[in-house]
Order: sequence, then C-alpha cells, then structure tokens
Amino acid sequence: MTQNSPSNSSESESNDSNQPEPPTSSLYEFVSSLISPAAANVSGDPDSLTFSFDSNQHDAETNMAEPAPTIAQTFTQDQLLELLRAAGRQRDAFPTLKQPRVGGLNATGAWTGHGVGGEGTSPMSAQCMRDFKTDVIKNHQALSPIELKCKEGLSGSPDLLFNLPGEPNADKVVPSLIALSEFMISVGMESVFRIIQTDGTQLDILLQFGMVSSDIERTWHKDLTVNGVIKVDDQGRPVMANGAVDRFAQCSYDAQNLHWSGEAVLNSCSPTLM
Repeated sequence: MTQNSPSNSSESESNDSNQPEPPTSSLYEFVSSLISPAAANVSGDPDSLTFSFDSNQHDAETNMAEPAPTIAQTFTQDQLLELLRAAGRQRDAFPTLKQPRVGGLNATGAWTGHGVGGEGTSPMSAQCMRDFKTDVIKNHQALSPIELKCKEGLSGSPDLLFNLPGEPNADKVVPSLIALSEFMISVGMESVFRIIQTDGTQLDILLQFGMVSSDIERTWHKDLTVNGVIKVDDQGRPVMANGAVDRFAQCSYDAQNLHWSGEAVLNSCSPTLM
C-alpha cells in the first residue's frame, strides 16, 4: 500500500482550505458583481457579508510594497437591503408639491388654471405648469421657458396691442381684451383675473372691466397675496366656517401668476402706452 508523505498531505489540506466556498445567495452574487475584485475583498457566508475595502491597494501593488491594513465592516442581508432602500429614498426625495387653489397635480408636477374645457382635470397646455417633480435646479431650468412665454402677453400680435387714443388700432380695445383673456386661459393665469367677492359673486376683470372699482381691485389683490381667496360652494354662495366666511390658505401659485400676468399685461401695451 502506498502512503502519502506528511508534507504532501499537509499541502493538500492547505490547498483545500484556501478554496473559497461557492456563493449560495443571489444577493451575495449581486453585491459581488458591483464591487471590483481589485478594490474590495468579499468574505463570509451569504447571510453575513464582510467587505474589506483597501483604498491603498493599487498604490501598494504599483510600488511593490506591503498592502496597507484594511478595515472590515460586516453587514447582514437585511442591513444591506435597508442601505439600498435608503439610497433609493435619498435619490427620489423631491419637494412635496402643494395643490394649487385653481389647477391640479399630475405625474409631472403642479399646474394652474381651469384646464381643458374648464373642468379642472388636465392643463390647457405645457405653459400651465408651475412646478415639476424634480430637484430645484432642474425645476428652475424647466420653468424658465414657461415663465418667458407667460410674460409675453400679446407682444407677438402688434395689431392687438393696447394703444393710446390717436394711435393706430386704438379703437380695438374689445378685441384686445378678448385676445388677452384667451391668452391668460392658454397659460393657466385666468384665475387671478376672476374676482371672488365677499357675497360669492364673481367678476372677470378682462371681460367686465367697467364693473371693477379701485376698492374691489385692492381687496382682490390682498386676497390673492395675504388673506386667501373666499371659498364658494356649487351654488356660488360663500362657504361659512365658525360664523365667518371661509377662505383658502394663501396660494403661492396665485402670487406667482399675479406677478407673471402683470408682466404679460405690460407687454401687451404699445411702447407709447407703457
């Protein structure tokens, strides 16, 4: 009978002990595939993963020097999955958008205006968007061209500009008001021109401008910017709460549309009128 020498037996056992066990966990294989073998060593059983990261390994190999000491951190599968979930939440954490007083929220973001057909279910156009479900920088980039469009007013239609008496087209006030009203609807800014009074009645500044006094206009401006707009029921009556007229919270989109629409009105005037 042939007997292996002690040295051969010891060498065989040593080689066997150096062979890593094949991974049995799909999570183990997934994480291992994400980490370069040159940058990290993975050891341990699938339910308790140990990652040894060596930031000096590349330099050590280049200089033919001994590797720097490594720091090991052990994660269970549950801990690793929680880290991945936390990273996903961090990536998807965008500001929560508020419901506009007049308008709505969709998969893209917040939009204003009464919408298609006045039903309030979808925006009239992309220019009705006021906020997007994205980070601050991308939101600003997306809103910039919308702001420019909303502030244009009737500047692209010289024949419809408001003029001083004696100027060409000075007699086209009514067509200009109708065109401006249609423009405001197309970009979702019509609601700031539709005054809601304390008795629930409404006045359209652009189409009923002869009925709007300075006091009514000042009160409406304060409602849009400070007090909040009065709530009205389906019958057009003011909603009461605790013995007083109930109001919406002041809406930032109202203030935004008020500012943009003011620029649009100015840009709808002839140079001499401005």
